[in-house]
Amino acid sequence: MPSNEARSLMFAKVGYQPNPAQAAVHFDNHRIKQVVGGVRAGKSTIGAKELLSQFWLGQLFWLIGADYEQCRAEFGYLVSDFERLGIIKPNGRSFPSRDQCRLEIEPNIVIETKSAKYVERIAGQAVDGIVMCEAAQMPRDIFTRCIERLVEKRGWLVMEGTLETSLDWYADVFKDYQIADNKDSGLSFSLPSWSNTAIFPGGRDDPEIVRAESICGHDLFIERYGGVPVKPKGLVFPEFKSILHTGGYPRVPKEPIFISIDPGWHPGAYAVEFLQFLGDDIYVVDEIYEQFMMHEQIITMVKQKPFYKDIIGGAIDIQAKQQTGRKPVWDIWREMTNLHLDTTRIQPIEDGVNTLRTYLLDPMMHGEPKLHIDIRCRGLISEFGGCKSPLSPEMNPNRGAWKRKMDRAGNVLDNKLEDRNCDAIKALIYGIVSERGFTTKRRRASVSQIAI
Repeated sequence: MPSNEARSLMFAKVGYQPNPAQAAVHFDNHRIKQVVGGVRAGKSTIGAKELLSQFWLGQLFWLIGADYEQCRAEFGYLVSDFERLGIIKPNGRSFPSRDQCRLEIEPNIVIETKSAKYVERIAGQAVDGIVMCEAAQMPRDIFTRCIERLVEKRGWLVMEGTLETSLDWYADVFKDYQIADNKDSGLSFSLPSWSNTAIFPGGRDDPEIVRAESICGHDLFIERYGGVPVKPKGLVFPEFKSILHTGGYPRVPKEPIFISIDPGWHPGAYAVEFLQFLGDDIYVVDEIYEQFMMHEQIITMVKQKPFYKDIIGGAIDIQAKQQTGRKPVWDIWREMTNLHLDTTRIQPIEDGVNTLRTYLLDPMMHGEPKLHIDIRCRGLISEFGGCKSPLSPEMNPNRGAWKRKMDRAGNVLDNKLEDRNCDAIKALIYGIVSERGFTTKRRRASVSQIAI
């Protein structure tokens, strides 16, 4: 790491004077830093200046965004700074409007932008330093891939972004990095909007900041402008943590797969979760999460999965057997897949909720979860509150985490559950209860052996 004097000298050369909140980030020597910034707090500036302050100590640096566009602000700041320093190589600047950008610095230093859309390109090279731009908009898998690229050279990582939800992996990292001696040896910083006095000269009392607080309400304001995660009230599963329960969990070949289904019934989502029961643990390895599709269309999607031949059974909402003037949904699935789908009644639903809760933490309270969700299962994760819903926000303005019913003041009403934003979770519950019963003890019979 460069000395504080070296950083200050480089900042002075390009005319950068960090404010106190920015200086706290720049002059810290943790190899992994996370900046949770409020709206217009200057996060992109911090990301660019962090790279500028130590570029001479390496040869290869990356700016990574959800797409190339998300890296353009930071890359543009770096181009301006290096032009001012006069050390860009002849023909060493590539700054296209929609594709990868590249900067070659004297004597032999390369800065490239990367897009999380092309995960395969975030591999193969040892990197000296990485800036994750608007990191909260990327899945946690990109974070872990960045760590892999930095291991060989003992490189540094700076994540900067605004919270998308207080329950996603980025918020979890913030809380973890606030604890000294955390497992990653990282440190998180909160960068409130009002710390950027160039835009908000009145600081916390700036009229625009006060107006935003009045419009947003306290919790949303603290999250979006204060840069501090605020866990929503009334969550059905407040113990869920993206950083603990999600990750890269592809299916295990040759192990049986079970499907858990909730047809959603308009205006919900048609959720199909693909499960593997391995030992005492449950892995959600894939999902289908759609709207406005017929049963036959969903089944066709299931049959197109490369692991379809490994599906040996599953479970479905008991309403699938009801006669409503049309062929029962259970019959459609049976005819098109020849699978036996259990329809165990779960009433009250709280019994299923409490069963699922036992898999979020180890029954012996050691803190090790027994439920593992692959990061591709965005529908299920969003219902736990771990990410934005993958469904269209225009068509689903109220999609979010599954919550208990609350009054207008935000008080929980007798622990009653809302009947929305729970299709994938209910599907998961059907599968767990079918295979494991209402306890964590494994049943001897497999789903395919259950009499329907």
